Amino acid sequence: MKIKKFISISLTLIFFYYIIKFIVPILFGSFYYLLIFIFFIIFAYKSPFYFLILLTIFYEKFFQIIFLWIPFWLWADLTIVLVSAGVFVQFLKNGFHLNLNTDNYYFKYILLILSVVTFSIFFGSYLFLGEPPKSLIFRPRPFFLYFTYLYLCLAELNQDQIRKYIGFIVFTSVGISLLLIIDAKLLGGFVIFKYAYYNGVSGFRGGNPRIVVYTFMTIFTYFYLLSTIRFTQNTLIRLIAILSFIIVGYQLVFVLMTRQTLLTIFLTTLFFLLNLKSLIPKTFVFCTIMAGLFLAATFFAINPDKLEETAYYKIIEKTRIESSYKEKGNLARRINGIKFFYPYFKKTFFMGIGMTSVKNKNSPENIGLENGYVFSDLGIFSIIYRFGLLSLIVIAIILNRVFRDLTFIQKNVGTQQKILANALIYLFINNIIFLPTTKIFFTEGPFYYGIFFYIIYKLKSDIIPQEKQAFPALSYNQKLCMSG
Repeated sequence: MKIKKFISISLTLIFFYYIIKFIVPILFGSFYYLLIFIFFIIFAYKSPFYFLILLTIFYEKFFQIIFLWIPFWLWADLTIVLVSAGVFVQFLKNGFHLNLNTDNYYFKYILLILSVVTFSIFFGSYLFLGEPPKSLIFRPRPFFLYFTYLYLCLAELNQDQIRKYIGFIVFTSVGISLLLIIDAKLLGGFVIFKYAYYNGVSGFRGGNPRIVVYTFMTIFTYFYLLSTIRFTQNTLIRLIAILSFIIVGYQLVFVLMTRQTLLTIFLTTLFFLLNLKSLIPKTFVFCTIMAGLFLAATFFAINPDKLEETAYYKIIEKTRIESSYKEKGNLARRINGIKFFYPYFKKTFFMGIGMTSVKNKNSPENIGLENGYVFSDLGIFSIIYRFGLLSLIVIAIILNRVFRDLTFIQKNVGTQQKILANALIYLFINNIIFLPTTKIFFTEGPFYYGIFFYIIYKLKSDIIPQEKQAFPALSYNQKLCMSG
């Protein structure tokens, strides 16, 4: 426990070194930023639940609707500042005691992820590739968002607050999806979400507006609504969930239109449907899907001109053409990119090149960019090349624990917790089901993974004391075996 406390305090000091050196001058350079910062700090101390909601809204850049004079690149850095400040005020509130249980292994996993990142940056980026010393602190800063988990542990959010937060996520995801549909299909795009267009996270796909907003949690909501439809016994709630699912599903399919996301959602949804245990719902769902596909095929067979006008026909044609090129096209460029970066990875003795800077003209990422290869497009290879083979082992260890815990939770809780656990299971499956595109734990979503780790930890930790009262003489592994 002393080692854990020492590491945590050391990391907190690093956070504030980063804040003082890089962020505070920016904050004090603008009165607006300083007011926002003070506002968040008050909520971080007084109301952790509302601070988490505000933090989510801030992390999502106010859903690209409101402009706050903050440059696009600065949002993530300011979120790190707010998370770090939140951790500090909770440390202060708890008398600088961690108050973490001895079985809090998700915190250890976060420290393990940070250790792998730091290790690869020190040996790969600094020693082998000659990156500047400041990269040791500056480059891994996105992973500091994992400490949302530590903030929640110190704040001790209860299950009721967790349910309210999930309700906020689902409500906003459905609302944002509806607004995205209106913006893209009725207003021509980039009217409601005009700052998404300015920030360069959107464009056109198949001739239609493609607006990228709130994607990570919208995909979670997609599986949460599926799980609600599956488990809830309340007819009204099920009807609302079905209508909301249609809105979210339509937005993901016809507004987001990201090929990788669509493929992973399709495969995961198919897996979800195949795992339905009740024969009648399974038959009804598959019959409905087949009937819809048959009607669509019949319509386009009668009206072939209509088919060629659809966005997806254009996307499929574009994908087919790109796949036929040996040197051009997205697929070929990614394969060639994997080959291009491999010598740099080998040069680090497979420890990983770390997070090199695109601004350094001698860095692999900058050289690759000059040759038309974007490092972040490499999917799972971007993880392997950056953080070495050790990162795959860490991912496997964490996923094994996540799926074990979520399966255990599902078997020992009520309907609401079962829905949440089931949604998280399929969210993690969705993140890994198409392995070449996987970007889990070491690239995307550390802010949300930190929150989900806490939810899993909290749900499971609330079950164990109840079981200890019922089976005081049994170990956790024995109880896990008894639960199936």
